Amino acid sequence: MKKPENTKYRMVSKYLRDHIDSKKLAPGNKLPTEQELMEALNVSRISVRKAIEELREQGDVYCVQGSGTFVSEKPRQNTIQYIPLVLPSESANSELFEVVRGVDKCLNANSCFPTLHFSHRNSVEELEILRRLVEHGSRCIIIFPLNSSENHVEYMKMVRNGVRLVFLDRLPWSVTASQVTCDNLNGGYIATNHLLSKGYRRICFFSITKISEATTLPQRVEGYRVALEEHGLPFDELLLSFADTGETTEARVKRLLGGANPPDAFFCANDLAAIDVMQVLSGLNVAVPDQVGLVGFDNMPLLQNYPFSITTIEQSFFNMGYEAAEIACRIVNNQLGYSVHKILPVSLVERESTCRSKKTKTNIRV
Repeated sequence: MKKPENTKYRMVSKYLRDHIDSKKLAPGNKLPTEQELMEALNVSRISVRKAIEELREQGDVYCVQGSGTFVSEKPRQNTIQYIPLVLPSESANSELFEVVRGVDKCLNANSCFPTLHFSHRNSVEELEILRRLVEHGSRCIIIFPLNSSENHVEYMKMVRNGVRLVFLDRLPWSVTASQVTCDNLNGGYIATNHLLSKGYRRICFFSITKISEATTLPQRVEGYRVALEEHGLPFDELLLSFADTGETTEARVKRLLGGANPPDAFFCANDLAAIDVMQVLSGLNVAVPDQVGLVGFDNMPLLQNYPFSITTIEQSFFNMGYEAAEIACRIVNNQLGYSVHKILPVSLVERESTCRSKKTKTNIRV
């Protein structure tokens, strides 16, 4: 099978870097000619030129008109590497702050530095940031995307043009790139199994976003389904509630609780959804956890200041940032020529919202 052009240019780049690092090509030495590299490595002129241009941009080589390309006097190890990190929000009281801490710790340990960019939860701004970074020479970008559906076509174009993207949490639809996420399937299973162990039987999976907006949602739903199946309970699609209908959280919760066979628990796709549902239940005078159980997902810092403690699934956003940065470091040092998917473990954090005093079902009237 013929190797893709991107793979060939990286092969040329690695070949030259290895010779520079081993001092086979010492500072001031002239690089082999394009023709010599083409014949030695069996690659095209385009691949050779792209590899040399990358080395020139990073300060490893310099070109002299009419004379050729030479190894730079400045040692490559002193070159500062900057890796962009694009986030949807700059809030310090969120999981994103932990992501920044993880990225910063890893990059500093590898003599690299992050540059922070915020899209302010605007998909147009997110895309403009990425385009500007690419135009200014960024070839590896860590990004926590707004969602999985918007901008995915543009992501695909960037990847095809050789830009290496490392996605945090969710991977956009149809995009082949590196990703660091948590074990969403097992998280869905643990949350549902915990509610079942407490005696809840009609468990609603509740999301405040559309199912198309996050690749994590179908994975969490699948874990939810597996847990129900293991307990011999039916998978009822009427108990799946997403924002696709356009209804408010309050309207959806009221409709669910007012049905003939209402849920006795809510497994929420994230902590923000759990807080929203909790506020609706409180307004309806529905007792949590005795009448209705409630589980969130993420263990966001804001839960620590919330007046009612909510059981949740914890994922480490610090580790997520650290692992993503580690992948990015390998990419910029030409040590990783393929996409990597890392799945991080999750755990249950049990709090008041599932600790009911007895397992008997209490009728709910809305």
